[in-house]
Amino acid sequence: AASAEFCFRVLIASDNIISNTPSDVRRKGNASLEAVASAAFGPKALVFSMALITAMCFFGTVGYAVLLRDMLEPIADWVVPPPEGATGVTLSHNVSMLIVILAVTPLCTLKNFTALRRFGAASMMSVMILGACVLYRSLQCNFSSNHAQDRHSSWFDYLTYFPTSLKETLDALPLFISCFVCHYNILPVQNELRNPSPERVAWWVRSTTWFAAIFYLVIGSAGSMYGNCTPSGDVQGNILLDFDEDDPLLFMGRMCLALTITLAFPMLVIPARDIIIRAFKQINLASSFATPTESQVEVGTVYSDAQSELQEPLLVEEANGDTTASNEQDAPVSLVWRLAAAIFVFWTGAAVACCVTSIDVVWDLLGSSLSILLSYLVPCGSYIALTRKHLCSGESAVDPGWRTSAVIYICWFLVLVGTPLMFILTGNAVNNTFFHGEF
Repeated sequence: AASAEFCFRVLIASDNIISNTPSDVRRKGNASLEAVASAAFGPKALVFSMALITAMCFFGTVGYAVLLRDMLEPIADWVVPPPEGATGVTLSHNVSMLIVILAVTPLCTLKNFTALRRFGAASMMSVMILGACVLYRSLQCNFSSNHAQDRHSSWFDYLTYFPTSLKETLDALPLFISCFVCHYNILPVQNELRNPSPERVAWWVRSTTWFAAIFYLVIGSAGSMYGNCTPSGDVQGNILLDFDEDDPLLFMGRMCLALTITLAFPMLVIPARDIIIRAFKQINLASSFATPTESQVEVGTVYSDAQSELQEPLLVEEANGDTTASNEQDAPVSLVWRLAAAIFVFWTGAAVACCVTSIDVVWDLLGSSLSILLSYLVPCGSYIALTRKHLCSGESAVDPGWRTSAVIYICWFLVLVGTPLMFILTGNAVNNTFFHGEF
């Protein structure tokens, strides 16, 4: 959590450096992670960061689709009972997931997130209800005399504070890293705050990061304790699969999580959708110039022009009426383009999710490679490059001060540690996924 908050702040600081520099890459209302990377490393970094964010959102969609399928499993089994003795994913499980994805696809065609903000409180409330259900069942199982026959030993024996082996450490790190990946939405949301003062931005980043960390800690501890009550003594990657399907309390928890996942899909699909549309628009703009010299325009400039036409406020004021309803004829990007790009990202991810048996596979591969790149290497590397450019922009070098120097040293530490760690974790994830941990 501390490293995630640090990288969030580094991204915001990098954007502040760009905003004080005369550059067309960063315009008001267009702050983004890919713009920061482009300003730091040039046009090639823009293309790389766009591909990285798209891949991250895509595989995040796959993971959420797998998790949604797990949550809908009791309903699917009730509608279409599985064959006697059948285990694992069935056709009815995938169909139930696809039905929900079909229903939520229109939300992924929205030009902005304003219409979805009304569901934010409902999503948070549903997650809190789910956490309360898991915590209650875990405490009930470990401390109620009615469940004494279900317990293997003391609940304390099932709390693991530190990994017991290097292999467990390599297996756990990708999950921790994936928990805090939302870097591609940090700058757009920060740009839309009514009063983005340093104090308010700091409180926003700190409160959201540590609230999530505390929530994960409580649910993780309760889930580990529940292993004392499972027949095998272990819990699955998705702990809700260890509860009885006919448990009414956990059924409510499942539906709450299914609601949260469903409403989170647009947050994953829309960034990837917009990047795909910008890429097509960028190609069209670049090919529309008459002369060869004019066609060799900076990628960052073309990208910024395309982005400005797609950028919409995330927290639009509604004083002048309902801003969620817009005239499609005046939209720079038509509904057809948004629908086509959203379907491509969303439904391709859903198709891949149908072939994935466990959520652990997605988080393991995602957290070991793309998450480290997006969460640590790109933000820290961009800050180092931008700070160096800013300090050396004058006739003589400027003393950065101890605070900036400390941030630069921490960034270098994260880059030097994160780079080899990314290859090590990726190798371990590939070994777990394709070779079942035999090597």
